[in-house]
Amino acid sequence: MLRFGLAGLMVGSALAAMTALRSLLNPTAFTLLLAAVTVSALYTGTGPALFAAALSVFGSYLLLDSKLVSGEDAIRLGLFATTAVLIIWVASARRRAEDERRRLLLREQEARARAETAAGLLRRVQSIVDVALGRLALDDMMRELLERIRGVLGVERAVVLLLDEEENVLVVRAAKGFESEVEQRVRVPIGSGLAGRVAAERRPIAMADIESDEAIGHHALEAGIRSLLDVPLVVGGRVIGVISIGSKNRRVFATTEIELLEVAAERIAVAIDGARAYAAEQRARAAAEAANRAKDEFFAMLSHELRTPLGAILSWAHLLRSGRLDAAGTARAVQTIDRNARLQAQLINDLLDVSRIAAGKLELDLGVVDPASVVEAALSAVRPEADAAGLVLDAAIDHSLGALRADPDRLQQVMSNLLSNAIKFTPRGGRIEIRLERAGSAATIAVSDTGPGIGADLLPHVFERFRQGEGPATRRHGGLGLGLTIVRHLVELHGGTVEVESPGELGGATFIVRLPLLPAEAAQGGSEIQRLALLPDGPPRADGLHVLLVDDDANTLESLHALFEHYGARVTAVPSAAEALRALETFHPDVLVSDIAMPDEDGYQLIARVRELDRERGGAIPAVALTAFAADDDRVRALVAGYDVHLSKPVNPEEVVAFVTQLARRGRAAA
Repeated sequence: MLRFGLAGLMVGSALAAMTALRSLLNPTAFTLLLAAVTVSALYTGTGPALFAAALSVFGSYLLLDSKLVSGEDAIRLGLFATTAVLIIWVASARRRAEDERRRLLLREQEARARAETAAGLLRRVQSIVDVALGRLALDDMMRELLERIRGVLGVERAVVLLLDEEENVLVVRAAKGFESEVEQRVRVPIGSGLAGRVAAERRPIAMADIESDEAIGHHALEAGIRSLLDVPLVVGGRVIGVISIGSKNRRVFATTEIELLEVAAERIAVAIDGARAYAAEQRARAAAEAANRAKDEFFAMLSHELRTPLGAILSWAHLLRSGRLDAAGTARAVQTIDRNARLQAQLINDLLDVSRIAAGKLELDLGVVDPASVVEAALSAVRPEADAAGLVLDAAIDHSLGALRADPDRLQQVMSNLLSNAIKFTPRGGRIEIRLERAGSAATIAVSDTGPGIGADLLPHVFERFRQGEGPATRRHGGLGLGLTIVRHLVELHGGTVEVESPGELGGATFIVRLPLLPAEAAQGGSEIQRLALLPDGPPRADGLHVLLVDDDANTLESLHALFEHYGARVTAVPSAAEALRALETFHPDVLVSDIAMPDEDGYQLIARVRELDRERGGAIPAVALTAFAADDDRVRALVAGYDVHLSKPVNPEEVVAFVTQLARRGRAAA
């Protein structure tokens, strides 16, 4: 209303002046009124200016003598009104332009202030996070970051909690400003407590007084914290942790402080994620380099272990060929060649087993087995070796344990490997003990020795491939160190566990195998319990048996011919499948022993054609596949093709004769 009053006052003043000067002015001289309307338009606004214009027109009309108003005066009055309206419009436009200019100026000032604030914020953030650009280790980097956050934000406490994804909890990784290590033990579930809420909701939360919130953990209160600000650490949409800062005094964190910690947290999260990735890469590289070194050492040992027996075999073979050895020398040469050939065969078997393990192709032929018979068979097999090394073998075997579901051959391999390992590392005059007993629902087999023991640094790695306690140039014991790897895998395939205990150097070692026992009713009501037979005291005999040998390798054929004849068999040896089939047309041998890899027709084709024959023509003859194809798939293929037994080369001479003899005699009994 004040502006309208001012407009009216200005028009009234102009009309009063025009009345006082009426004798001097033309009544239609609107100069004073136009001035009043212009001043009103400029300083009181559009509404009051329009009021002033209307009042001016009305006043001018009253000043004119209505009876003497001419058409010319009316036109002038209309022009005045039009001019007044134009003046008001121009003034209004000018005022709007001034207002817009003031608004733009204010906006510019606000933007400049925000830019200065952002620049200051970035400078403060950079003063915090530039440490992350260095090559500090993760823990050192986080401690330095927390120290800088304390300095920039003026807080007494600062903590980084990182997410343990397996347990879905936040774990304190670094802390600054605490008098004790209590914070290092804090574990915060996601969604629990202030830090847990921040991680779950992915947003910052500030609390001016934590005493009023019961959800805050007692650790913060015990540390003397009164106010908290927690901000999530997020990388690529993943929450990796939380930064928490605390003040000992009640404090309301300003919006700029929250924004500063948010921006810093973004960069810190990227730095932490990068540092973790770098550390993981370094660990993986170190592990790969260690594995490569172990492989190099392994292959160096492999070369050594293969060349050493070969050298002995070649040297003694040369001496035998020279004819200069006496009877004792000849016996020694034969014994040495035999021992080194068996050693090479064992090395090859271990390599094949490890290859099967790596490929996941090592399979078990499970049955119900008496564990006591397995242990006794293994003891019987290694006792001559222990006696030769001057060692005492003690056994405590519980025969009332019950039965296992196991592959008897593989289980005996486990026992033999553990016993052979103990014999290898126990010095002459030492003692090896093996105990078989029940522990709850499991059978426990413990093999202890009085050897040099195992160092603490090697103890966690004794079952790993390519790991040895000695370097290839300083080794005192032979072998590739694969036996224990095979032991662990075979035991685990049986559903059991194996572990090693050793007090350290000169304290000996104890290997403990635990295997699940079958329930009594399952053992009694199931298949017949298999009990491994002990090795025979004397050599096998094949007297009266007729053996048909098939092998394209002349050396193998000749050696097998001599072997079976030595043990009393009558032998027919042929170099091909075709000749074997022709031989079956003329006589009926007791057993067929055939190689697999042969030219023209291989062993699979041979047995297929044999099985097509009538029983009277030899179609049911017992057949043994004696081949260098030693994989589990090869064994299965041979058995499916029609062979009764699969034996892999090289073979123990007495064992192959025993296998073939037993198979032939069963065939005779069945006929």
